[in-house]
Amino acid sequence: MASVPNGNLTEVVRFGVYEVDPRAGELRRNGVKVKIQEQPYQVLALLLERPGEVITREELKRRLWPADTFVDFDHSLNAAIKRLRDVLRDSADPERYLEIFVTESWGEHLRQHERITAEDRKVEQRVQAFHVGAQPPHTTHLIAEELPK
Repeated sequence: MASVPNGNLTEVVRFGVYEVDPRAGELRRNGVKVKIQEQPYQVLALLLERPGEVITREELKRRLWPADTFVDFDHSLNAAIKRLRDVLRDSADPERYLEIFVTESWGEHLRQHERITAEDRKVEQRVQAFHVGAQPPHTTHLIAEELPK
């Protein structure tokens, strides 16, 4: 069972076939409890607490490790994200739930989105055909920024 220290989640949050129950500290897939380690759960909880907001690596560090902890933060955070991808079965289809961009600036990130080919548009249209619901799909961009030390 995972916990949510200092978390803002109070109600069950659903996304895709998954749901997070913060009171029970559980992740479920199609209603069945999924085993998840503490750190990947904390990353997921923070992302769900603040959808659409910028979440810095420093915030993730504070959430995952007490101030007096000394770890190889970058390696450990990358490992926690990899484990979260594995739990969400995101590794077979990378970036289905978690998408990470490493760019020099926000402007470069936007330029990458402008560089879409005709073939990319066709793929997007085929994917959109699978969408069910009255509202169009919603895409959220989360930005991590390394703060100066």
